Amino acid sequence: MSFPFPILPTLKIDDFEFYDDVVGEGNFALVRRARQRISGVDFAVKQICRSQVVRLKKELDVVMEKHALMRYDEQIQVIFYVI
Repeated sequence: MSFPFPILPTLKIDDFEFYDDVVGEGNFALVRRARQRISGVDFAVKQICRSQVVRLKKELDVVMEKHALMRYDEQIQVIFYVI
């Protein structure tokens, strides 16, 4: 890639407290609103089902989406969580 990515701290799913609401869902993912326990900052956490991604041959799509979102690191706060 020709653009630099910001260095982000490693976050774990246990670092978040999830709200009950679902922001969105798709063929192989579920997006939920969560609050980071330490900072209190709200994030969108995207749970991705690896087996469905592989079965649908969408691995490259997931990588491209992650890279696109990382370009907007200050404006969009999305965490990918693969199950």
